[in-house]
Amino acid sequence: PNGPCGYKTGWCYLTTACTSFMGKADDCYELSRLRWFRDEVLGKTKEGRLLISEYYRTAPAIVEKIESSRNKKSQYEYIYSKIMACIDMVNSKKYATAIEIYKGMVESLN
Repeated sequence: PNGPCGYKTGWCYLTTACTSFMGKADDCYELSRLRWFRDEVLGKTKEGRLLISEYYRTAPAIVEKIESSRNKKSQYEYIYSKIMACIDMVNSKKYATAIEIYKGMVESLN
């Protein structure tokens, strides 16, 4: 069965769910940029790998909660605003700020 993002996995992560909800492709700028950040910045440090692991553990449940919510649209709009703020920080090489924005968003959705 398809998950909330239309993929066959049964679940997906916040950015993918958000961009999919907004009609964007899996290779859209937002996903490509954040995947680069995950792989080329976070994935190269122990702390970053721990953050990625924690995110992978918690994100599917958050997406499930959003998908069953009555205010799904406003939640995805909130997430998208945070995604764009993160990308702005990544593009400015303010990586610590990007991490804090994303962590704060995830915490607020938990």
